[in-house]
Amino acid sequence: MEPPPPDASLISLYLEALQSAGQSPALVYFDRRFTYAEIGRFVRQFASGLQSLGVGVGTHVALILPNCPQFVITYWAGLVLGGRIVPINPLLSEREMRNQLKMSGAQVAIVLDRLFPRLYRIYRHTGIHSIVVASLETFMPTLDKIGYRLTTRIARTRQHTDKDKAVHLFRDLLQYPERFEIPEIDPESPAVLLFTGGVTGVSKLAALSHRNLLANALQARAWIPGFRDGKNTILAALPLLHSYGLTVCHHLAWQSKALVLLEPRFNPNRVARLSRKYHIDLFPGVPTMFSALVKLSNTSFAADVCISGGSALPETLRRDFRERFGISLIQGYGLTEAGPITHCNPVRGHHRAGSIGLPWPGTVARIVDLETGAALPPGRVGELQVAGPQIMTGYYRNLKETKEVCGDTPWLRTGDVAVMDSDGYFFIVDRKKDIIFSGGYNIYPSEVESVLRGHPAIAEAVVVGMPDSYYGEKVFAYLLLHKGRSVSIAELRRFCRDKLTGYKIPREILIVDQIPRNFLGKPLRSQLLQAAKPIVGKETDRT
Repeated sequence: MEPPPPDASLISLYLEALQSAGQSPALVYFDRRFTYAEIGRFVRQFASGLQSLGVGVGTHVALILPNCPQFVITYWAGLVLGGRIVPINPLLSEREMRNQLKMSGAQVAIVLDRLFPRLYRIYRHTGIHSIVVASLETFMPTLDKIGYRLTTRIARTRQHTDKDKAVHLFRDLLQYPERFEIPEIDPESPAVLLFTGGVTGVSKLAALSHRNLLANALQARAWIPGFRDGKNTILAALPLLHSYGLTVCHHLAWQSKALVLLEPRFNPNRVARLSRKYHIDLFPGVPTMFSALVKLSNTSFAADVCISGGSALPETLRRDFRERFGISLIQGYGLTEAGPITHCNPVRGHHRAGSIGLPWPGTVARIVDLETGAALPPGRVGELQVAGPQIMTGYYRNLKETKEVCGDTPWLRTGDVAVMDSDGYFFIVDRKKDIIFSGGYNIYPSEVESVLRGHPAIAEAVVVGMPDSYYGEKVFAYLLLHKGRSVSIAELRRFCRDKLTGYKIPREILIVDQIPRNFLGKPLRSQLLQAAKPIVGKETDRT
């Protein structure tokens, strides 16, 4: 069933949930339950507090928070005032945080108390005029509060509120009487500004409208069978600050009036315990999460539907997960610029190994020639382009980059090299910007990585192109070994020669003790040279 393009703002989703499911449970956080009505009351009170700080239509509100009730409350409070939400990764350095706050034009920031000192040192160099400090203890059960208070910095923060009028406490803003009206909101206006490396690899802000985000929530509901209003539970270990978690753990929950088990961070043992305590209908995650669950010893895990996104799902992991828990891992695909989800394998139908699946309802996709841009038939490799109601309105204040990925057409250029089979299933071959051009040949790193991961000693492989005066670029492989395993470089070369043509075999191999990743588990290729520490060594040749 294909949902019609929504002609409403994201606020309609929020208000409808409050009206029809007020007394139903909305969140479980550290075993404390919140109903939709309770969350709605907190939102109204906090919105009144934000309004006193000048938040209104068009105000940019930065959220520097992990998964917690304050994130949910602030998110809706900012939106019902007509503001725009700017999620900021709490793990950023001061320099990165300062740059993102300046770039986003954020005027108010909601920050976790433990991160407050970092923000306080830099906020005068940004456009921030008000800081609201939230403590995780506010909504914790009593016993959890005691442990948290041993390390909290809330007392130090209170000193700042006494001498700096720019600093406020979250709990104080919850005391405001409800005195605001929801403005009329254009569905095409930006609701959320999300940072992304994007198609071109340069940090930008994707502007997702109310219509974009509402559409993706409706598409998710249409794709996942068995969801009934007020009858489902979603385990939210993905960060809500990322588009993937925002859509499938937050917006989908409010659209279906589901119960969300809100986890501040992913802990495989805790997630396994929660799966046994609650009936989990949906657990969205990334491959590193599912891999960590598989590695748990003597532990069971249960969920009706597990969807993997964020990065490629290795076929070995999909097989191991099913063998261990009897659950099929469903691979999907998306990018921040697309709300984010555009493709997924059928949840109850045929899952094709290595495929990102079929386009979501209301979404169309095509493969185009990398040089000419002409549409290609099934079986031909080219760039994946997508169109649909979830596609962003553009990059915030960046017309040049917007034109580069959208041009004057409805098609979004994803930057991913892909192929479509005769049945309409899509397969990602590699990132366009990651293709290695060596000696006149195009080499797809994902193909080489897949071969390397097939060696019994190798746990992970990341392949990049390094400048080379002779070939233009050479294939460079970073390898992480399974614990207790060892392998020689010569053995790895012999292994590759049986499975790869000569020009695809890595010319340099480096065995490392760690691979730097972002918070979704994607390898940070740009940091590999700086972060990698050899423990076996490397070997170079020009064969």
